[in-house]
Amino acid sequence: VLFFGGNDDREALAFAMRMAEHPGISLNVVRFIPSEEFKPENVKLEISEDHASCSVETRLVDIEAITELKAKIKEQESSLSNLESESLIVYEEKIVKSHEEVFEAIKECSKSNLFLVGKSPEGSVASGLHVERSDT
Repeated sequence: VLFFGGNDDREALAFAMRMAEHPGISLNVVRFIPSEEFKPENVKLEISEDHASCSVETRLVDIEAITELKAKIKEQESSLSNLESESLIVYEEKIVKSHEEVFEAIKECSKSNLFLVGKSPEGSVASGLHVERSDT
């Protein structure tokens, strides 16, 4: 799961966590966090109190979803025997300074068979990513 934040990414994460309950599935979750130097290229500014509170609310719900994921990982690790030392769910945070670093991090996941990401990821990291859709 490529987690940028927002409702759709949380839904993708919840779906992936359900998939990971299957014994043959391993799950890697990469959360992208903008560094202090991160400068989004295309930013839409909405100046309203409702939007600001929604953004904070969205971040809090994102943190709650990630906290649930971490709890699931701890639960899984405590139930694994010594023979099964490798976790089936892996979570990592990538602090990125630019969109190029986001693309490099995605390339590092090239051995994955399936990528899940929300339809409309939110946040400053996702705001400037433009990917051409290929239906072929």
